[in-house]
Amino acid sequence: MEEKLNTIESSDLSHYKFSEIFDLQVIQKLQDLFSAATGVASLITDPDGTPLTNPSGFSSLCSEIRKTTIGLSNCMKSDCIIGNSKIDGPTIQRCLSGGLIDGGVSIIVDGKHIANWLVGQILDEDYELEDLLSYADLIGMKRDIYIKELMKIKRMSNLQFENVCNFLFLNAQQLSKSAMKNISLTHEIGQRMINELEINQLNTELEKRVVERTTQLEESNCELEETNAVLEEEVHERQKVEEEILKLNDELETRVAERTKQLEESNGVLEETNAVLEEEIYERQKAEEEIISAKEQAEAANAAKSQFLANMSHEIRTPMNGIIGMTDLCLMTELKDDQREYLSIVKSSTVALLGVLNDILDYSKIEAGIINLVNLPFDLQKILNEVIDLFNISATQKGLRLKSNFDRTIPKLIIGDFVRLRQVLSNLLGNGIKFTAQGEIHIKVDVEQQDDHIIKLRFVISDTGIGISKDKIDKLFKRFSQVDDSNTRQFGGTGLGLAISKNLVEMMGGEIGVESQEEVGSSFFFSAVFGHHEKHSKLSNIMETDFSHNDTTQEEKSERKKVLVAEDDLVSRKLVTIFLEKNGFEVIAVDNGKDAVLAFEREKFNLILMDINMPYLDGYTATSIIRLKEQDRRYHTPIIAMTAYALKGDREKCIESGMDDYITKPIEFSQVLEKIRNYVKSETKARN
Repeated sequence: MEEKLNTIESSDLSHYKFSEIFDLQVIQKLQDLFSAATGVASLITDPDGTPLTNPSGFSSLCSEIRKTTIGLSNCMKSDCIIGNSKIDGPTIQRCLSGGLIDGGVSIIVDGKHIANWLVGQILDEDYELEDLLSYADLIGMKRDIYIKELMKIKRMSNLQFENVCNFLFLNAQQLSKSAMKNISLTHEIGQRMINELEINQLNTELEKRVVERTTQLEESNCELEETNAVLEEEVHERQKVEEEILKLNDELETRVAERTKQLEESNGVLEETNAVLEEEIYERQKAEEEIISAKEQAEAANAAKSQFLANMSHEIRTPMNGIIGMTDLCLMTELKDDQREYLSIVKSSTVALLGVLNDILDYSKIEAGIINLVNLPFDLQKILNEVIDLFNISATQKGLRLKSNFDRTIPKLIIGDFVRLRQVLSNLLGNGIKFTAQGEIHIKVDVEQQDDHIIKLRFVISDTGIGISKDKIDKLFKRFSQVDDSNTRQFGGTGLGLAISKNLVEMMGGEIGVESQEEVGSSFFFSAVFGHHEKHSKLSNIMETDFSHNDTTQEEKSERKKVLVAEDDLVSRKLVTIFLEKNGFEVIAVDNGKDAVLAFEREKFNLILMDINMPYLDGYTATSIIRLKEQDRRYHTPIIAMTAYALKGDREKCIESGMDDYITKPIEFSQVLEKIRNYVKSETKARN
C-alpha cells in the first residue's frame, strides 16, 4: 500500500507520454482529415522520431530516395532539424535529399516536448522540375525516375505552405491545452485514490492492533476460571456461527430452487424453440445456406461450453493451488503440535475439495464429449505399481495390506489410454481403502479374450470392507448417487466417481460391475480392450507382490541454478518462489509477460516457469517473443507452462507457442521439482 501511495504522490508531467494522454485512434483521424483537407503529407512522432501514427498522404518519392545511401543520410538530417523542439512557431525547411518543402511543429505540454507533428512532400510552385535534377545527381538517383516521382507531388507556394504550418501550429497548441486538462483530471483522480488508500491503511492497522490485543488477552488467561469463561464464549460464538450457516444454507436452497424453476421454464422455451427449428429445417432441408448456418451455430455453442469449462477449471485451480501449496510449505516448518494438527486438517480438507471439483469437471467433460481416448504403448505392470504406490501410505495408516496378481500371459507392452485406465483403478482402489477397516485389498488382472489385433483384460479389485446390500447395488454407477444417502452417513464423496469410471470403461470398450455381501466385502470388476504392441513379449510368470512397505530414496540436491517465475497471481507467485528457494534455486519473479521478456533480455536463466493468463502480454505471446530473441543466441532456455487450464487442447496450445512442457495447478511439489531438475540438467549440458 505504501508503494501505491508513493507512486501516486510522485506522479508529475515527466511521467506522461503522448500515447498516455491522447486516444491515438482519434489523433489518427484528425491527422488523416488534416492531410485530406490540405493535400499535405502528415505524420506524428515521439521526440526521438519514433512514429506514433500511420503516415497520411505520403507518395512513394521518399521511399525511392531512401534506397540510396546519400538520400537516406540527407533524409535523416532533415528529420532531425524539423524534430527540434520549438515553442514560438513552426519549423520550415527544404529537404536535403529531394528539394521538397518540409515542416513541423512541436507539441509541448507544460514545458515538456512530448511529440512532433511533421508535414511535407510539397513542391515549390516557383520551381521547374528541371531545376531539381541536381538533387537526383547528388543522391545518385536516375533522373527519369526522379522526374516521374516529382510529377506525383502536390505543388504549393511558400506562403500557402507557411499558412498550412501556422494552422498546424494552432492545432498543436490546442492539443497541448487539452493535454493539460486531461493531466489535471488524472491528478485529481490520483488524489482521491490517495485518500482511499490512506483510509484502507488505517483500517488495516486498526485490525492489526485488534488482533494483537486479542492475542495478548488469550495468552494472559492462565487460570482455570478465566479459561472456562473463554471456552463458554467460544461455544456461544460457534453456536451463532452455526445458526448463521444454517440461515445461509436455507437461503442457498431457496436460490437453488428458484434457479431450478427458472431453468425448467427456460427448458420449456427451448423445447418449443427446438420444435420450431426442426420444422423449419425439415421445410428448408434443400437450402444449403440454412444448413451451414445451423452447423456454425452448433459449433459456436460447443466452443462456448468448452471455454466455460476451461475458465471454470482455471478459476478453481488457481486459488486451490495457493491454499494447498502454502499449507505444504507451512507443514515443512517448525510448528507446535496443535498448529501442525490444524494445518493437516486444512490440507486434507482442500485435497478432498479438489477431488470433488475434479470429479464434477470430469463428468461435465464426458457428458459434453470433450474427453477422447489417447492410445499409446504402455507397461501395464508399471501403471498398476504406480497406482498401488499412490495409495500405499493411506492403506498402511489403516493397517491394510495391498496385494496384486498379474496373468503371466499379458504382454509387457499394450496399446491404450493408460491415463484413463489409471483414473479408473485409482477410483476403485481408493473406494476399497475408504470402506475397509481391516484386512486387505487385492488387485487381480486376467486375460479375458485376445486375438491377433486386440486383447481384452479383466480387472478385479476385492476388499474385506463393509460390503453393500443387494437392494442398494442398483444405486451404484449412477451420477450423484450413493449407497448411504442419509444425514448421518459415515463416508463422504460426491457420488460421481463410479459414474465417471463407468463412462471411461465403456469408452475403452468394456463393462463394469460389482459383487458384494454385507460385512464380508466387495469385488468391483471391469473389462477393457487394448491393442497389441509386441506380440511375443510376455511376463515371465505370475507375480504376486506385497506393497505394504516401500522404501523411498532422497533426491540428490541440484546445484544452485537461476529460474524466472512469471505469474500474475500473488499467492501462486510467492508459493513457487518460496518452494524453489527452499530447494536451492535462485528465483527472479515477475507479475506479467512484458516484464518476463525484459528479464530474459537482461539475464540468463536456466529455466522459465510461465503462467498463461497475465496482463500486458500473456504467456503464449511472451514465449513466442523469447523464442524469436533466442535465434540470435547460442542456447535454448527451457520454458514450462504453469497454468490452471487443464482441459483438452491446452497442453498442445502451450507446446505450439514454443514451450517445452506443461504442468497444471494445483502444483504437486515432488513431481514439479523432478521435472525442473531434469530440464535444468539438460539445459546445463546443452550450454556446455
